[in-house]
Amino acid sequence: MKIIYRGLRPADTDAAVDLLAQTGAVDNRHRLRTALASTGESTTALTAEHDGRVVGAALLAAEATYAGTRTATVAVAEALRGNGIGTALARRLSARMGPDAGIRAELCDDQPRGRHFAERHGLRVSAHSIGWIRPVEPGTGTSTAARDAAHAAGVRIRSTTVDAEPDVVIAVAADALRTLPGSAGYRPVFDTAEAVLSRFAPGSHLLVAEGELGTAGLGILRPVPRTGQWYTDATMVVSRYRRRGVARALKWAQLAAAAQGGAESVTAHNHEHNTAIIALNESVGMQPHTGYWTFTRE
Repeated sequence: MKIIYRGLRPADTDAAVDLLAQTGAVDNRHRLRTALASTGESTTALTAEHDGRVVGAALLAAEATYAGTRTATVAVAEALRGNGIGTALARRLSARMGPDAGIRAELCDDQPRGRHFAERHGLRVSAHSIGWIRPVEPGTGTSTAARDAAHAAGVRIRSTTVDAEPDVVIAVAADALRTLPGSAGYRPVFDTAEAVLSRFAPGSHLLVAEGELGTAGLGILRPVPRTGQWYTDATMVVSRYRRRGVARALKWAQLAAAAQGGAESVTAHNHEHNTAIIALNESVGMQPHTGYWTFTRE
């Protein structure tokens, strides 16, 4: 089998995005496209070609939300796995990393072969996030539950977009993410508008909970194209509003917004040790779904 390994060409982008997106439990095509289009020493994009088709892709790129590390992703078309293509791409990518570079990666937790592959190339699991899913549709009570939860928490929830108010995300994240479970390599940092806008898809819905003392928390969600799903990217509550039911109000508001937007279901991911949000997900009717592992090499 003749495989040609080369750098990514602009015409390869769609095929590379489709391959690389299959490794994650989260739809991240917007981030992949941004990374593949970037240039500079911090980004390497490679492809494997067979019979004129892109059958493998590898990406090493810096992300503004994980300062000091680069994210690595390797993917091969399912029909050609087991032929050494992924290993060849990983070796070529490793040659660009440097021995002291901080590396992170994410992979669906239903791909044990992929986990073995990552560990064989020097990465270790540093965190596990559980997936969640809940069917939604208009008229099933999500709007009423959202109103009741907001009233009980003493907050008003308004709707805007991340693009319009990145500063709200920066302010809430600075407080809310400090106490999240997990290592520093797991927690994103949203300290600039660039970091916020690079992490979340353009047009992502931003639900802001406001109380008497100011902003109490936020929820971010978006439709996932061609799936009927909406994905909850974040639910954050500032420390002075914890244990008041704000997270519950935001969760119901997210479900209601998705139902009103035509979603068939809502999905989310949360760190396995974040017991509070896990209990909340269960209480609003969410069920376990595909999660993902976070790998790091420090």
